[in-house]
Amino acid sequence: LKKKIIITEGIFSMDGDFSNLKEISKISKENNCILIVDDAHGDFIVGNSIQKNYSGTPAFFDINQQVDIHISSLSKGLGCFGGYVSSSKLICRYLINKSRPFIFTSALPDFLCEIANLSLELAKNGKYQKKLYENIDFFYDKIEEYKDFKVKKNRFSPIVPLIIGSEKKCLEISQKLLKKGFFVQAIRYPTVNRGQARLRVSLSAVHDKHQIINLIDILHKLKKET
Repeated sequence: LKKKIIITEGIFSMDGDFSNLKEISKISKENNCILIVDDAHGDFIVGNSIQKNYSGTPAFFDINQQVDIHISSLSKGLGCFGGYVSSSKLICRYLINKSRPFIFTSALPDFLCEIANLSLELAKNGKYQKKLYENIDFFYDKIEEYKDFKVKKNRFSPIVPLIIGSEKKCLEISQKLLKKGFFVQAIRYPTVNRGQARLRVSLSAVHDKHQIINLIDILHKLKKET
């Protein structure tokens, strides 16, 4: 019998919102499906802070055991390169022997694997996650003072969308920010719906409060100009 497959992201890349993994995992179990979670934006960032388990969105929702295949990136939360698949031995063996992209792609250089392992050790203690959450809270507190943007607060997601609307205005602001030293991507149609262009702010643990304040001050001025 062929099994149905449910595929979802853990944290969605354009709005930084969480997938309802508890409900999705319940549906998957009730219908005997294979559940695949792409957690590129949640891995090593969110999890169960009490247990110091930052293995991603499934850990955040406490459904690790219900996920059949966990796929993710090494380039975001770990700041390295490449990606991985975590699953049962049976599924991993199947992919090794049947996955054409895996078979015909060169292996990662060993030094990148070593860097990923070192980054993984840093991600385990929760120090950088705590600093990231502090930066996220600080960003929301400061940007709400100006009331230039309607933002939906999510204190665990490093992705903050600032809706501009006009594709042209969004691109103009993004280009002006770059000249000021801030790389904030303009996300436009067809990546998002027409009239829903947004600036995609990506916060990290290494940003400091001065940088965040400076960014928000410049955003405020540019928003008024446009």
